[in-house]
Amino acid sequence: MIRYLLLNVPDIVLTIGVIGGSVLLMLLATRLIRKRFPEHIHNANNEVAGFIFAAVAVIYGVMLAFVVIVVWQTLEETHNIVANEANAVVDLYRFSWELPSPYDTTLRSAVENYTLATVNQEWDAMARGTSSPAVDVALEDIWGVYRELHRAKLASQLSDGSLYESIQNISNARNLRLNESRTEIPPLMWLLLWGGGILMLGFTLFFRSPNERAHLTMVAMLTAVVAVVLLLIMELDIPFAGSIHISSKPFEDALQTIQRLGGN
Repeated sequence: MIRYLLLNVPDIVLTIGVIGGSVLLMLLATRLIRKRFPEHIHNANNEVAGFIFAAVAVIYGVMLAFVVIVVWQTLEETHNIVANEANAVVDLYRFSWELPSPYDTTLRSAVENYTLATVNQEWDAMARGTSSPAVDVALEDIWGVYRELHRAKLASQLSDGSLYESIQNISNARNLRLNESRTEIPPLMWLLLWGGGILMLGFTLFFRSPNERAHLTMVAMLTAVVAVVLLLIMELDIPFAGSIHISSKPFEDALQTIQRLGGN
């Protein structure tokens, strides 16, 4: 559901819908409660409701902070995975000049195809939680060069197994990247996040301030803060979709380096 919203709803519409819609609903609910129940009934609730609200706010605030930290750290780790993979691709392309012909040109072609397909196809696919078959083919072509060298008994002549390690690093990094693109916050956690927010904001309906404008302003500000944090979690949870996402720039830079080294 979150991935669908990030992919199909414009950022400005999603922002207004989540933040503006939440604030509007809470303002309407507060106005309704203020009109329906006399002020002296609400004033009697202020002291008791205040203690309960403080406890709920602390618990919910800790949970929000924990989730924000986790999704932000995951985003940073994914960014590092992407950067390391792009660097490994360039290193493998440079290493290809150590291979005998025709393995060198075959490997360079496969590496360039891998990088092109990753930038042009797989990045959009990862936003949807899928991968690109073209990248699968290019990766198998890269491994195919190593297998051919092994059959020709040339792989053992390469320095310290560097070719195998380079290809393995790329394969592992891609697997990690794809796994992160498919991982989302579990539905139960979203239920706790949204349910906790509704519960905490619901407690504001038990309070009453003599100044209606001040009361509505405080409710709107609290609602906006909760909605902004929830929207931030939504954006950070899907690292390759939404307005806060990991770009393909490391691979674009790698592609430019590869094309420069290849003389294209």
